[in-house]
Amino acid sequence: MAGLPVSLKIAMCFVAALWVVGAVAYCFDYPAELVGLAGFLGLGVAFAEWRAHNDVTHEQRAGESHD
Repeated sequence: MAGLPVSLKIAMCFVAALWVVGAVAYCFDYPAELVGLAGFLGLGVAFAEWRAHNDVTHEQRAGESHD
């Protein structure tokens, strides 16, 4: 996945994880709420990952402009 923006990498991992959770829930006949809960928690983790990367990128850019 080299060359892809970080936000796209995070989105791809989020969607893939939802597919896996959905497939497991379907195979074991779990309720649909499990997929919704995984989506909600996964969205929070993806947002936190994006914010963490975004903060580091801004700090690096700020550090580069002062040199």
